[in-house]
Amino acid sequence: MKLVTFVSTLALAGALVACGKEEPPPLPETPEFNGETPRIAGDGPSIEETVAAFQAFADEAFSLEGGTEAGFDALNGALPELVSVSYDAKSFNADSGATEFDGLAITINTEPAFGLRAAEARLWGFDEDFLVARLGGERLDESSKLFDRLEAETISYFGVANAVNTLFEAFVTSIEDEEAAQDVDLAIDKFDVTAERMVVSSLNLRPFEFAPAPDSLYDFMDVPEEERGNARKAVELVQQVLAVSRTISIDDAVMYDAKVNLDIMQGSDELDIDQSIQATIGFYGYEDLSGLDIGRAIAYDVRQAQGMTFDDEGSELEEVGYPDGISYRQEETMQFFSYEGLKMDKLAGFLARGEFPGMDQKDLLSLGKWTTRDYTLKLNDGDVFKADRVNFDGEQFSWFIPNKLELDIEGAAIGVQEIGELALGFLPTEPEEDSEAAGVVMGLQTAISKLDEHDLDTIPFDLNFAGEWNDDTGAFEVRASSESDGFGEGAGFIRLTLPDYDAVRTAMEAEDKEAAFEDAFEQSFALRGFRFFEKDDGGYDKLLGFASDIGKLYPNEGWGAMIGNMDAVQMRQFIATGIRSAKGAASQQLPQAAEWLESMALYYETPGGSLEFLSQPTVTIDMAYMEVADTGPDPQKIVDDLGFSVTYTPE
Repeated sequence: MKLVTFVSTLALAGALVACGKEEPPPLPETPEFNGETPRIAGDGPSIEETVAAFQAFADEAFSLEGGTEAGFDALNGALPELVSVSYDAKSFNADSGATEFDGLAITINTEPAFGLRAAEARLWGFDEDFLVARLGGERLDESSKLFDRLEAETISYFGVANAVNTLFEAFVTSIEDEEAAQDVDLAIDKFDVTAERMVVSSLNLRPFEFAPAPDSLYDFMDVPEEERGNARKAVELVQQVLAVSRTISIDDAVMYDAKVNLDIMQGSDELDIDQSIQATIGFYGYEDLSGLDIGRAIAYDVRQAQGMTFDDEGSELEEVGYPDGISYRQEETMQFFSYEGLKMDKLAGFLARGEFPGMDQKDLLSLGKWTTRDYTLKLNDGDVFKADRVNFDGEQFSWFIPNKLELDIEGAAIGVQEIGELALGFLPTEPEEDSEAAGVVMGLQTAISKLDEHDLDTIPFDLNFAGEWNDDTGAFEVRASSESDGFGEGAGFIRLTLPDYDAVRTAMEAEDKEAAFEDAFEQSFALRGFRFFEKDDGGYDKLLGFASDIGKLYPNEGWGAMIGNMDAVQMRQFIATGIRSAKGAASQQLPQAAEWLESMALYYETPGGSLEFLSQPTVTIDMAYMEVADTGPDPQKIVDDLGFSVTYTPE
């Protein structure tokens, strides 16, 4: 029961409202957004300027003085027999220094074979000797350029569907239970992955670093001895993928008109499932790639969609009210997407070497800054979410601990009616008459039809949410603000002091980590203030009016009869009466509680107006303070020490 009385008093203070005459502090300002010339960040270049800069690199007439003809004979000799590089025709352009290929392909020589092919390609400065040495386990500590530039056109994967289908057929054949094998059916009907054009500049190979993870990792993961063989294979495969990925460094790369079109059929004797995946990217580019670090990447004109259809050819689904089966489709589109400052290579290096980074590696990683423009999410062809701009900042980390995470959304809207219709789409289209399902379908249909009448079919909003932790001082803050045209505004924060980085590191290195963290928290924790602000701009009237209409649908239910016979004004009065009924009991703990409750009742009773709770402590509210407050609390003193003020402002 420790600290219960103190927390109870704090909660009471936060649940009541005192009258005031001054306007509440303004909401935090959100960054401006110019819809005609969208900005990537601040006063940076526009989307069009950014894409044009990448395109300029790709469109330059590149030449390499002293270039020599490239070949793959030695490379094919060094590659495993399963992999080969081939071409239909080859020539050398002495003027540009490029080796030009027709039908350049990388093939995986299974039966059937599959791979990647470019109808045309040009390659400058290819260092075959270095690549062959790498494949042979030599020159692993060196960094060297593999080629200066690669240009390719009409790029596509080939043979993938047949290869996967053959592999799956072999898997089914290996199933000893014939009845179980008959129930398994999967086929890729289509696998089309293409790109119109690709340009890569200055691909370098960095040193290769790899070491198997030590046994201590499997001890930490609590893997039984008899299972360590398979676990070790899986972990080392991941390590090798990381190790190879870290060797690649690229100055610039772009891709035009990339498309993915995939159709998969799964089935059994009882149910057929058809799945489709499509994606297109009009333009994609990145720069300063170094292993798993990326300086910046952009994508323009992006669309991805996936759909699933469940059909049992007229048996069980039809019997429960789904004569046309069940279908689901999701589609996302965005005009522009970018991120910059992604840093994961240092962490990947530790993992590839079989090490775990200690807290001395403070500058370990960064998620960078991400931005999206003109984003739309459709579910079953209904717009359920739109946003002009979405920004995410995850750039600042100390070890694995974020110093700041911020999400900023502007010009957004949630399609409430579309979400309701989506839910309706998963209910039986022909339920049995007078069944429970029929009642649910009818009620949802009616509720959806009422949304538009109360301006609730689509809810617009802007939102900012952030959390920050100062690793030097332990100061911590979570804050949020929102605004919805025709509904209202809101804002709030809570400020605490938590353990700083040194205290966290000391606890992590302690033998009893749990006890060390508890001690660090008790030594550091302090409440530095909080705020909650709300402004009504018509939202309550819309919600209460909608609730009243829903109540009218259920006149035989107690709650339906009650709210169905009240309009929004009467429902406001009903809520206010309920609040006022608590005056007597609340005032026994705090003398001014009756006045606070009256102010709160006025806020909900009267359209418009605003309500704010604000705490600016006048003393240190730490664990020691809470210990004393819990043994003999004076509610009025606690409220005074919190520097607690509240403001109700009528419209």
